[in-house]
Amino acid sequence: GLEVDEAHDTLWACTYDDLLLPAQASYLNGYALSTGALKASHAMPSEVSFCNDVAVDAAGNVYVTDSFGNAVFRLAVGGTALDTWSSDAAYEPSEPGLITLNGIAYDGANRLYVVKSDTGALFSIDIQPDGSAAAPVTIPVTPALETPDGVEWVDSGRLFVVENTVGRASLVTLGEGAGAKEVLANGFVEPTAAALTKDGAWVLESQMGFLFGTPGTPAL
Repeated sequence: GLEVDEAHDTLWACTYDDLLLPAQASYLNGYALSTGALKASHAMPSEVSFCNDVAVDAAGNVYVTDSFGNAVFRLAVGGTALDTWSSDAAYEPSEPGLITLNGIAYDGANRLYVVKSDTGALFSIDIQPDGSAAAPVTIPVTPALETPDGVEWVDSGRLFVVENTVGRASLVTLGEGAGAKEVLANGFVEPTAAALTKDGAWVLESQMGFLFGTPGTPAL
């Protein structure tokens, strides 16, 4: 995951020592936008971690999902280490070893949206006045999300979500405690992230299966 914080001249990125499995140490790194220099490196607190996606709120607090630590961690403005911001039994894997919390998006006000890849769940987490996390609220989506990965906030009440194993990009419109999904495009090979523009979206195909032994050849 990547996130730009122009106000603090920082590109935040999840990085790894090696391949994801067997699990290696992962980090939240900050790089100067102006020079590319490494400004900060924070080890993920979980014993087994997978730093996955990043969001930054209006104040510059950084939130990062851990797909093996099953939590959202926060680096407060001026902080020197990640702390556990949101943890809940609903974040635990449906089976051992599966990827849990994945894409995260900030709504520009006081709420974060997080997806859980193994079950397809979508959560909203309010940022309380003291900066702590409210309890996560599950938002049922129809049709259900399938292996959701990257999430982007589009505008008031709409999320752009890529669905990894089914190769899909979808739009989720929120309302009355639920979400309605509209499929925008199919045919991607393991999409993991997206970036929005004024005209549409760029979707990143990871094609990661080829790295882990799926027969075939990656295509650029």
